[in-house]
This record gives sequence, structure tokens and C-alpha cells, in this order.
Amino acid sequence: MEEHKYVYFLDGVKGDGGIKSTVDDLLKWERAIYNNELVSEQTKESIIDPVFIKGEAANGYCPCLHEDFGGYGLGWKIENHPQYKKIILHEGYWAGYYSGLISYKDRNKAIIMLNNLDFTDNELNKIPYLLTLTLEKILFGEKAGVQVFEQLIISNR
Repeated sequence: MEEHKYVYFLDGVKGDGGIKSTVDDLLKWERAIYNNELVSEQTKESIIDPVFIKGEAANGYCPCLHEDFGGYGLGWKIENHPQYKKIILHEGYWAGYYSGLISYKDRNKAIIMLNNLDFTDNELNKIPYLLTLTLEKILFGEKAGVQVFEQLIISNR
């Protein structure tokens, strides 16, 4: 399909956008960070604490999962959410693929999202974000609905 010609499977890019992994391996990596198997406690805390510029948390650089709760650390988006407590996340996309690792540090829970939804101008690109918020509700025992997905799909027919 012409509109997907930019998607390359294992195109040789390293680091930014070219790391290949699985949900199981990402969970092992996430747990190894929080169990201090990869870095010391001090290093881990410096990575996942928000950066302050001129006395204010650097939250304008990258919006987080929830509006108004975020900041930015060393490569990680950081939220201090009133209900879910400390959330540390990093997500990204590469032509044709989107992934996200959301760690609920104080709750010992995580959401790992891997999908192949293209990033085009289509409104359906909201699906990974909306799905993450829905999974978050389920993870914490809250009521989750599908109405937002139904509305999005119907409006894009």
C-alpha cells in the first residue's frame, strides 16, 4: 500500500526508533531497574526524579500520560499523580510502530504497549493513548468503558 511505503522491517537503525524487543523482555528490564540490578539506587533515583530548570519542574518539554501532573527526568517522563502516585514512562514510535512502557513505581505495576498503528493524520492515532488510559483503569480496579473507542471508530468511517 502506497501510504505505508515508509515502513521498514528491521531497517538497521540502532537506538532511536530501532530497538526491537518483546513485552516479556521489557518487563524484565523494567523490574531490573527497580530492583537495582542494572544501576545503583542512587543512579536510579537521579534518573527518575524530575529535572528542575530555574526552580521549576521541566514539564513543558514532553507531555505525560495525564495533563498537569508531569515532569521530565533523564529520558523519562515522570508524573506525581494524586491517585496512582509516581508514574515513570517512556514511549515512542517509528514508522508504522508505537511502543510505551508505563511504570507505576509506588504500586509495583506496569503497562507495556507494543503495536503497529501508523502515525498518520488520522484521528485513529489516538487509540494507543486511549487504550493505555483504559488499561490503567482496569489495572487499578476502576470502571472502564469502550464508548470513547466506539465514538472514534464511528466518526472515522
